Amino acid sequence: MLRTIKAVDLYRKATSDLQTSTALGGVLSIITFSVISYLLFTESLHYFNSTPKPYLLVEPHSDEDFMILSVNISFFSTPCNSLVIFYTDTNAEHYKFYSLPRSVLDKEGNIISTGSYEVIEDQVEGCGSCFGAETNIGQCCNSCADVMEAYGRKKWKPPQFADIDQCKKFLSTDSTLGPGCMLAGYLKIKKVPGSIRFKNTLNLNRGSLSFYNGFHKIDHFLFTDPNAQTDGLKGPIDNLEIREGYRTSYYLKLVPAVTSKGRFYQASANNLISYHPMNPEVIFTYDIEPISTIYKDEKNLSGFIVSICAIIGGWYAITLLLVKVLIK
Repeated sequence: MLRTIKAVDLYRKATSDLQTSTALGGVLSIITFSVISYLLFTESLHYFNSTPKPYLLVEPHSDEDFMILSVNISFFSTPCNSLVIFYTDTNAEHYKFYSLPRSVLDKEGNIISTGSYEVIEDQVEGCGSCFGAETNIGQCCNSCADVMEAYGRKKWKPPQFADIDQCKKFLSTDSTLGPGCMLAGYLKIKKVPGSIRFKNTLNLNRGSLSFYNGFHKIDHFLFTDPNAQTDGLKGPIDNLEIREGYRTSYYLKLVPAVTSKGRFYQASANNLISYHPMNPEVIFTYDIEPISTIYKDEKNLSGFIVSICAIIGGWYAITLLLVKVLIK
């Protein structure tokens, strides 16, 4: 039985008496071992550190789909009790967010306190008084801004907030309420194009605007799908600080992307700053591309093993060929 098995041996070896070692053979062996080791190292490095390949796919859409906006933004001259987030989308839905956690900032941008602060808006019910600045009978001034505008038309000196019912609510008695505010948290919004507006609801006249501006800093601003892992992901306007102008408008183009961490949105962004005195606000307008990019990890263990075998067998065969040619 053993003889039968030996008869089909494809790897017959010559006896040691018929083998001769040469210096050239030793050099070729060292070169072979070195080349094989280098190729094995580079092939292993490529396999274990390969980057996912992108594929394009038409993005399915449903009005019931949502996405998560992870945001951390600081306003240096907008108090927490006058900062409101307005949301509008292409489905004609619009509402306000009040639940985003807020932190009070001092003049240097340091956190004073963190908590919930009642947001004050200057609209009053019914027909508010213009306090003698009416230009026609029956004119209503339902907001602090309306009163200031009416006084401006009369070219009167702006009144004190304490004397105007629509403006009294902005005179905070909270000594811990600093000039700035940081908002950090998550917003759940529809997966449709839209805009998010961070606005100071304290509408002011030109004289009062000298105390306010649109200075802000964006530490984090990223769109993802629910349950996506956002650790390590950065948005295109992260760590951006603007210290000029009254209104900054950001325009973002979102491209859905799918990775092993989940679905998030790659984005390109640009901004426009307005220096005309106006109510300070920061606006983010975004559009969503209908094509998504899917990143697939194409690690193939069987292909990796074949490559390893090809490297070892190929170089060994080349070495044998060189030995037969050079050593006679």
